[in-house]
Amino acid sequence: MDYKKRNASSYSKDYRYLEGDKSKTCPSCGYRINPFFVICPFCDFDFRKLSSYEICENCGRIIDSDDDDVCDACGYILRPHESLPEVMDLCDEGFALIKDFKIKEAKVCFNKALKLDSMDVNPIIGNAYCLYYLGYYVLALKECDEALKLDADCVDEDFYEDVVNKANSVKG
Repeated sequence: MDYKKRNASSYSKDYRYLEGDKSKTCPSCGYRINPFFVICPFCDFDFRKLSSYEICENCGRIIDSDDDDVCDACGYILRPHESLPEVMDLCDEGFALIKDFKIKEAKVCFNKALKLDSMDVNPIIGNAYCLYYLGYYVLALKECDEALKLDADCVDEDFYEDVVNKANSVKG
């Protein structure tokens, strides 16, 4: 169907309609379009169904809330990730092994947990602790940064500061 028929407006001759502030931005594709359009001519986004979508907090684009947990435009994770019970058990075992100074065994637990669920923050943080205690400060910093991309509040600030300081001393 032609977008002009779907967008029954006397202004549908020019689908970009960029006169001043009268245009609106499509939240799906980002193009500025005629403010009277109900369907975007670029991406076929239907503004009448806007209530069934979520807006990404990071980039402002539209995400179908029924289908996605991650924004396609910027990779932002919309909902907190729920850990699998097996992953939590492996992480608990790993952190207990760290307390007993069995770092290499703990790293094995965290690696198994990451194979089960690579989007879980807990095994990534566990790996960061293991790498830090094994003396791989730069790799520990990379793990911390990866964990912070998934959850901004997941890494202890004092630990992160120690990792950054040690990594900088090794680099420089």
